[in-house]
Amino acid sequence: MLKSILPIVFIIIILLVLFQKGILVFSRKSGFVYIKKKNKLTISYKMFNGLEDFGFIMKRDQIVTLKYKVKVVSGSLKIRLGKNFTSEKDAIFIKEFYNDSEGEFNFHPKYRAYTLRLEGDKTEGSCDITLETSKSDLLRE
Repeated sequence: MLKSILPIVFIIIILLVLFQKGILVFSRKSGFVYIKKKNKLTISYKMFNGLEDFGFIMKRDQIVTLKYKVKVVSGSLKIRLGKNFTSEKDAIFIKEFYNDSEGEFNFHPKYRAYTLRLEGDKTEGSCDITLETSKSDLLRE
């Protein structure tokens, strides 16, 4: 009997550790609608609690401007941009929104592939995110 219970207990312990470290996340979404194009992401949601990742491919010889327009009706929304599956400490852009906001962030990509992670905390609202590129003057010399 102990031999049959031990694997189940072991799996439960692994799941709990992964959940506490933020590797395993349970998401809950209602009315979550998104449109993703090559360099633009538009999302609206009635209720979003959890994580959602979106991948973008960029050229290394360009300066990229991340423009965001966020509407928060309730809760909070965190936007994080970094190399694929990056930890929060290695992200190049992190911002948490509790109210409506818009702005932009410029960066020079070191990698081709980046992940834009949205983390909703019982939030309702929408967001528009655009990644615009321009040639770097420094790289033309």
